[in-house]
Amino acid sequence: MGIGAFAIAFLVLVFVEIAAGIALNKILKEEKKTDLIQELPAIRLPNPKAVLIKTYYRIYWFLKEALPVFLIAAVVLTGRPYRKASAANVPPGRRIVRLRL
Repeated sequence: MGIGAFAIAFLVLVFVEIAAGIALNKILKEEKKTDLIQELPAIRLPNPKAVLIKTYYRIYWFLKEALPVFLIAAVVLTGRPYRKASAANVPPGRRIVRLRL
């Protein structure tokens, strides 16, 4: 079903796009053409070394800013980093279950 369903969906979408284009060409009025010239800058491949350096610095600065926030939030949400279960901090009617791994 995977490839067949994909092919059917693809062909339906292509048909809808073509039908919409034909319908819009008949409905919309043709506008007056203008002499618009738009220049695009040269598109070049980036230097791989520069990309790696920029990626490293962005990861470094993100971790430098976000890691302390994550650690503080984890400590605040869990109470203390580690607390042993004892009879003193277990509500009445509950019992301590110790799992052995």
